[in-house]
Amino acid sequence: MKRIFFLIGVLAVLLLVASCGKEVEVTAPDDSALVKEGAQSFTELAASGATTAKPAAQQPSSAKINVSVLANSALTFFTDRNQFNAACPNLPLEDFEGSNTTSVTACAGPFNSATNDACYSTGALLPGFGIDNVNSGNDPSGLVVIPPGGSTVVGANVFADDTDITFSTGNVGAAGFDLVDVAGGGTWNVEFFGPSGSLGSTPATNSPGGSFIGALSSGLNIVRIEIRPISGFGGELIDNLTFGPCILEIEVDIDIKPGSDPNSINCNNPDEVISVAVLTTNDFDATTVDQTTVTFEGAVETHVNKKTLEARRHEEDVDGDNDTDLVLHFRLGDTNLGCGSTQGQLKGETFGGQPIAGTDVVRMVNP
Repeated sequence: MKRIFFLIGVLAVLLLVASCGKEVEVTAPDDSALVKEGAQSFTELAASGATTAKPAAQQPSSAKINVSVLANSALTFFTDRNQFNAACPNLPLEDFEGSNTTSVTACAGPFNSATNDACYSTGALLPGFGIDNVNSGNDPSGLVVIPPGGSTVVGANVFADDTDITFSTGNVGAAGFDLVDVAGGGTWNVEFFGPSGSLGSTPATNSPGGSFIGALSSGLNIVRIEIRPISGFGGELIDNLTFGPCILEIEVDIDIKPGSDPNSINCNNPDEVISVAVLTTNDFDATTVDQTTVTFEGAVETHVNKKTLEARRHEEDVDGDNDTDLVLHFRLGDTNLGCGSTQGQLKGETFGGQPIAGTDVVRMVNP
């Protein structure tokens, strides 16, 4: 059964490679034709006179991709770009449209902001990332650019090669891209790496229309993404790469009015001072919290250094479990709590900049 060799839309410029400028009918070879022609790369395919189709839309894909997340993954995977953007807004986007070529062109990798060749000029690509092929080595056919006629896409030129994306800024907490399946029906292993090794991976299958896959790290920086074909024809291409810092707020355990149960507060006494403890647990060390960043229902620590006006620090084992907790104090009148409130929320950051949040119940008393 034939499989049409698609990306999305029509790339008529491919015909220029084999036709010397003459108009040639656009064709869509199936896999058997590719095997017969012996094409092992995009440039060989172009030289054979066969054509591909390519992405007509330059907007980032919102199509869904089928993913299966490995157990114990340090990543949260996204298959919808809108949801990814909502979780990590305003990340830079590289759409690869600034290429130097008007035909299918192979160049030695990597592609990055310092690239200066027939594919891209210096500064044409965003700083902080690089794309390269793996397996065939750094040769003139390592990477390919398939230029406008739709949306410019890049990736490993040889169909069987892996495509690697690396990040050099040291602060990439989230990354996503459109994965374009040139043959339709292939499967890839998409693996995200941190400084010390794999953070998690997922098998990904999609359609020639291109689908979004993104990941958000729970703490460690993403330094590399490996896209490796594991079944099907291979020939993955990349479009609309987005990446950058994105730190999710983590939930911590807090105890409002430690030692009290219920946590009763006189809602008519604005001068009442409410103690709130951030608890150390097996998963979180409360002593890493920067007390100067903490708020409770909008109020800041009421105990301050008289000279610097900086929030004072109070550490204590409030729950008797032989570890150190952080205790803070807030004036009721400075908070958003009212007589109808049923819970209070604390927010802040660790000394390393990790946002935290914790919630506990309150019993507002109106004597």
